[in-house]
Amino acid sequence: GAGKPKNKAAASVQITAEQLLIEARDRMEQEPQAKPRSKLHDKDELIEYRAQKRSEFEKLCQRNRHLVSNWTKYAKWEETQGEFTRARSIFERSLDAIPNSQSIFQKYAEFEMRTENINHARNVWHRATTQLPRVDGLWMKWVLLEETIGDVHMCREVFKKWMEWKPKPHAWHLYCKFEVRFDEIDLAREVVKQMVTFYNDVDSWLYYARFEEKYGKQALARKVYEESLDALDDAHHDVAKVFAAFAKFEERQREFERARGIYKIALDRIPRHQAEELYTTYTSFEKQFGERQGIEDALIARKRFEYEESLKNAPENYDTWVNYIRMEEPNADPSVPIEVYERAVAQVPRTPEKQYWARYIYLWLMYAQFQELDMEDAAKAREVYEQCLKVVPHQAFSFSKVWIAFAEFELRQGRLDEARKIIGKGLGVNPRPKMYRWYVDLEITLGNVDRIRNVYNAWLKRQPQDGGVWVRFADFEAKLQQTERARAIFNIGVSQPALDQQELLWKKYIAFEVKQRQYDNARALFRKLAETTKHVKVYLSWADMELQQAKDAGKAREVYEEADTVLSAEEEGEEWTYLMEQWLAFEREHGTEAQAKHVDVKLHPEKGKKKVNKLLEAAREAKRRKLMQLEQEAAAQ
Repeated sequence: GAGKPKNKAAASVQITAEQLLIEARDRMEQEPQAKPRSKLHDKDELIEYRAQKRSEFEKLCQRNRHLVSNWTKYAKWEETQGEFTRARSIFERSLDAIPNSQSIFQKYAEFEMRTENINHARNVWHRATTQLPRVDGLWMKWVLLEETIGDVHMCREVFKKWMEWKPKPHAWHLYCKFEVRFDEIDLAREVVKQMVTFYNDVDSWLYYARFEEKYGKQALARKVYEESLDALDDAHHDVAKVFAAFAKFEERQREFERARGIYKIALDRIPRHQAEELYTTYTSFEKQFGERQGIEDALIARKRFEYEESLKNAPENYDTWVNYIRMEEPNADPSVPIEVYERAVAQVPRTPEKQYWARYIYLWLMYAQFQELDMEDAAKAREVYEQCLKVVPHQAFSFSKVWIAFAEFELRQGRLDEARKIIGKGLGVNPRPKMYRWYVDLEITLGNVDRIRNVYNAWLKRQPQDGGVWVRFADFEAKLQQTERARAIFNIGVSQPALDQQELLWKKYIAFEVKQRQYDNARALFRKLAETTKHVKVYLSWADMELQQAKDAGKAREVYEEADTVLSAEEEGEEWTYLMEQWLAFEREHGTEAQAKHVDVKLHPEKGKKKVNKLLEAAREAKRRKLMQLEQEAAAQ
């Protein structure tokens, strides 16, 4: 075989066990040397050591005040030095810097607990839960402290404060278990009732019922189940769980007739789509305490009858076929679901319109997956795919999902070449973008750059008008750092006579040149696009590029001036007005007052006319006064 050595003769150079051990020892990594330990010989050295460490910690805390670990390590070190007052002061300083840190509150309180300052720890927990009442972990630590020191009354008070914030059910469970530990069953019952009143959901009612079953009387548990069914609506998505739990409870009480009655009531009241698990549970119950085969056969036969009757009236109702198949798939006899599959796929739509074939095709895909995964018959699954492709009228339409599913099946079988042939044949019959994208993604996963380029070339030959394909191809080359290839692809793309996504292609091309810092190329593209479209957004994007990317306000102003010339020559409409408003905003931020005023006058010419009129009026008034003065002087003489 391929794994056996061809030459069984001894090697010319033999390696001994001793050589292997020596080589292994030489290649061993050296263990990191431990940090040298220093010994303190007198009190002065201790004081100096502490001062040095405190200085280091203070620098760390000043450098990053919001890093919790700096403060906690500092406080922990002070604790190891026996400086509890200093440690407490550090914790207080850390809370000033990071007031809402759960970690600091927790470590602060644990420090007080280690140093047996219980009242201080209580104060810290009180502050923490007051400031962060929604953090359940803080409350849990506090009640643990109170219960550990044996202060039951205080622990109960803490629980009551916690419950005022309406926490998650887990907190109520802890409160209940606490009361049970101290044999306060009635108080625990009140806690559970409060939880049920607040939540009124399935899980809370079930917890209440289990509590009564464990610590109360069975009659009370039965009453809780009955109340839960009255409180919860039958349409509730989890009400089936309550019925199932109620029936299980009656089973444990050996009340089998009661349990059977509960199951029957549930199956009558609950919508069928919500009772699947309940059917399973009921079947299991009958297997243990009733006639298993009779119940199971009756349920399946009833459903089978309903499906057959429905299909007689509407044989092309493919949703019914799907439900029928899903019911028969778990059958121990595999020939049963296969027979239903064959009947289903035989119902070929009579109308050659794709919308009527969509659900039908899913039957073929389900059939192929059933043969591959459930029956583990790859040959039969391949035959199903081939038969499906023969049935589809490819001259009118085709389904990309079928070709792709067939190719993926061959990939799972380790037949890469066959998968490529299938997708290639599919592209010849149905050249849809979805299939091209799948083929490209496959080759990208395999790292075949040349194949990817071939696929893109074929794609563009088929659909040269699709601007998105040009963008994907150019982006692919750009990711490979093939700048010239990407630029050439963009050039060819924008030169196409008709494009579906022309704006996207130009936008990506310009963004590509800007990213490469080729601003002259980007300007040339903007100019070409502006001459072609004469659209205001082109000029605005151009000016924005000059300002934001090229950092050249002068060139941005030139773009605005050119746009003003072009658009005003066309017609001073809404686009020209929008351009001038953007230009005015630009000049107010980046230009001088005179430049902004110049644009403002262009945008609002009535302002300039009003100023000229005022000057003329003033000149006329001055002339009139001068004439009056001369007349008065002549009269005086």
